[in-house]
Amino acid sequence: MKNNELEQLLSVPKVMEHFGISRSTLYHLTKTELPYVKVRNRKFFRPDDINNLIKKNYHTP
Repeated sequence: MKNNELEQLLSVPKVMEHFGISRSTLYHLTKTELPYVKVRNRKFFRPDDINNLIKKNYHTP
């Protein structure tokens, strides 16, 4: 990872706030389809991974 990418990592509270989801929903996503970086006991997320998850699950009628 480049320094720029490290600066852009999102914390659990930031992801929860941005998407309006609970901690348990976010952790469920980490077990099924959302990659993360773990530093000590904290999880961080790359914005690109979150955007890819949204694109993958985007449905139109």
